[in-house]
Amino acid sequence: MAVPFVVAALAAACEAGNCAGVLSRFQETAEDLGPPGIDPIFGHGLIRPWLATQARAAVPAP
Repeated sequence: MAVPFVVAALAAACEAGNCAGVLSRFQETAEDLGPPGIDPIFGHGLIRPWLATQARAAVPAP
């Protein structure tokens, strides 16, 4: 049942159609649950949208 929450969080993180890197930021900032790494029960883990958006803000412009 995580799909609706994840999709809503991803949509909120995308600004004006610019979604480059959003998925990778969500994966990088997810809290690993269960056995270390990606697993069939928890996948990448618990997403933390606040950290993902802060990670984006910390990346310097090219």
